[in-house]
Amino acid sequence: LLLRLEEAPVCNGEEAIPLTIIPEELRAALDPKKGENTLIELTILGDGDPEVVQVLVTDYQLHAIKQDLMHADFLKVDPKKQLRVQVPLVLTGKSPGVILGGILHQIMRELPMYSLPDRIPASVDLDISTLEIGDGYRVSDLDLGEGIHIDLPGSQAVVQIAAPKAAEEEETEDEEGEEGEEGAEGEDGEKKAEGDDEKKKD
Repeated sequence: LLLRLEEAPVCNGEEAIPLTIIPEELRAALDPKKGENTLIELTILGDGDPEVVQVLVTDYQLHAIKQDLMHADFLKVDPKKQLRVQVPLVLTGKSPGVILGGILHQIMRELPMYSLPDRIPASVDLDISTLEIGDGYRVSDLDLGEGIHIDLPGSQAVVQIAAPKAAEEEETEDEEGEEGEEGAEGEDGEKKAEGDDEKKKD
């Protein structure tokens, strides 16, 4: 992807550099699955020699109606250093526990992780087709390969198949609690009414 510097002082590598881009070329370069985690090689054209850098697309904005690309932010990366990114967790398959009436709880929708720029996955696909009621997966159960580390404790649950009975018991307890409160209010009201009648008789 070729970019040209706008008319602004060339900043050092630690500061932002404004760039003019061709929206169509950037959209073509974006990985439709990775989106903001897309790694792109930029050739920056300025007054001096062209500079080739690897960047990560950290953010981009589209026009609300036309869906034209309005703005994009890039982060210059070192191919040999890990980056902290957020990657979607996608559940695949059908859980036997859910078929039997279990409740599926996806606790994590995204996974924070450290990864080399060229190894950032588009998503973490987790097969739940072996999960029965009461089963689940924790971070320690996920193996994303060499060079990738999930930035969460190994004991952190990511998905769980809960028993339907447990869910029903919670609802029953809530309903009983509400009925108890209503009953208490009714008793108070009756006592007040009785007290008022006694005063009138006196």
